[in-house]
Amino acid sequence: MAEIQAMTLTQLNSYVGEVLESSFPEAVWVKAEISEFRVNGNGHAYLELIDKTGDVITAKSKAACWRNVVPSLMGKFFEATGVELSSGIKVLLQCGVSFHPVFGLSLVVSDIDPSYTLGDMARQRQEIVNRLKEAGVFDLNRELPFPELPQRVAVISSATAAGYGDFMNQLHSSGYAFYTHLFQATMQGDKTAQSVISALDRVNEHFDDFDVVVIIRGGGATSDMAGFESYELAECVCNFPLPVVTGIGHQRDICVLDLVANQPVKTPTAVAELLVSAFDVKMDELVRLCGELRLLTTKLLSPAAISPLVGELKRVALVKTAQRGMDLRSAVESLKVMSAKLTSEKRHEIDLTEQLLKFASPLEIMKRGFAMVSKDGKRVRSAKSLKSGDRISLQMIDGSVEAEAK
Repeated sequence: MAEIQAMTLTQLNSYVGEVLESSFPEAVWVKAEISEFRVNGNGHAYLELIDKTGDVITAKSKAACWRNVVPSLMGKFFEATGVELSSGIKVLLQCGVSFHPVFGLSLVVSDIDPSYTLGDMARQRQEIVNRLKEAGVFDLNRELPFPELPQRVAVISSATAAGYGDFMNQLHSSGYAFYTHLFQATMQGDKTAQSVISALDRVNEHFDDFDVVVIIRGGGATSDMAGFESYELAECVCNFPLPVVTGIGHQRDICVLDLVANQPVKTPTAVAELLVSAFDVKMDELVRLCGELRLLTTKLLSPAAISPLVGELKRVALVKTAQRGMDLRSAVESLKVMSAKLTSEKRHEIDLTEQLLKFASPLEIMKRGFAMVSKDGKRVRSAKSLKSGDRISLQMIDGSVEAEAK
């Protein structure tokens, strides 16, 4: 019997490694999805890459990125996308191919092309938008009329979020009487979408108690925005019966939720400013109407307006005196009562108007120890709009002083 020619497993794996490495003498670009990503304490990053058809994994491979490459590679990706490298992201990586006799096939990552990931993110977002449009719901919430005075506000946020605190402080400092109720939700992580949907369902149970819903988050990693790129959450907002305001991102971030919301703004503070501005508009209108009412009542009670009426009354009285003396006396008495009542009512209205104007007067407010702060001739509403070194003016009851913000 002829002797069987055999090789050890080590020899076989070594041979496979030589063949692979000779077949790929240079790094290649590989499209894959990250299923696992971690950076060890030694600074090296280790990944598991997969390829899928639908939900079926068709290929899997381990990859490594050495610590001398990790900072620049991660920084490059975040700078371009605003997202940290993490599982679930599709990437285009430049890799060297190696095969270790013990650990098998491995890829060594040397570079990344963020434009591929940006394209995939945009593609996924557009797919969601297309589905919403095909369902006929994309514009529903955006077409709801925004309330003139959004006083009753359902807030969806985390109670411990810095953004929630900023939002509430902004409302309280406005001086207007807002009613708010917090519906707590998880605002980061893979449970974000379902948590916010659950909060919206709880708001919907008390639909008649609110004018508007705000969804806010502040701080946290930009990668946490992935929770708001959800078809189910976007569809829920589209169909929601109250106008939804979003303040969940930063200046360069936009997500599907912003595209379907009635009023998308960038931050929780901006959401508060939107609500307060609606009251500012109505307050200005009220002041204007009070001025018009005062002018009108002054004209109605002037001698020039009353004199023609008195002349006509005298003429009618002279003609009818003989026949209707008693009726005339009754009419005169009625006129006196009506005139007195009208005068009293108008004076009461004037007094109320004057009290309102006096109460709202900046001079009255400053008499109580407050000062009006302005910069470059414009009123300052929030300390956050100032930076150190800004020159500001403090207007008090007896004069103004110049100051510098610290």
